[in-house]
Amino acid sequence: MAGDIVVLTGDMLLHAVLQSGLLRASYIDKYGQQQQAGLLFVVQHLFLTFPRIVFMLGFVVFVFFLLAGYALFHSYLALVNQTSNEWYKIRGHVCQQCHPTATPNHLHSPAGDHFKRYHYSRGLLRNLGEVFFPPQPAKKKDN
Repeated sequence: MAGDIVVLTGDMLLHAVLQSGLLRASYIDKYGQQQQAGLLFVVQHLFLTFPRIVFMLGFVVFVFFLLAGYALFHSYLALVNQTSNEWYKIRGHVCQQCHPTATPNHLHSPAGDHFKRYHYSRGLLRNLGEVFFPPQPAKKKDN
């Protein structure tokens, strides 16, 4: 949805620039010479003409990249059949308040990292099948 908002808002701003003829415009610089309106001039004009829309567009672009990163990370976790909690613990992160004597070196061994990381992995297709078509629990028999 954030990507759609970015595309639609960008399209609206592009049409506003094209209809105003701003790309063919020129201006007189501080040295008295005529300059063609460039990208910086167009962006300044959009900020002055549509400040709320341009700020909203910037915010939505920022949110889009945050959500895209979040979605990619969780897609990776689905591909390797891991939870975010397992991923976090495998890297040796320890709650110092919960375990004051624990050190990250005791939980994280580079040699066994491969086996810990993919302990529940069943292969790419089966992992995705488990995400999209989870196994149904066994039904109890009525006596």
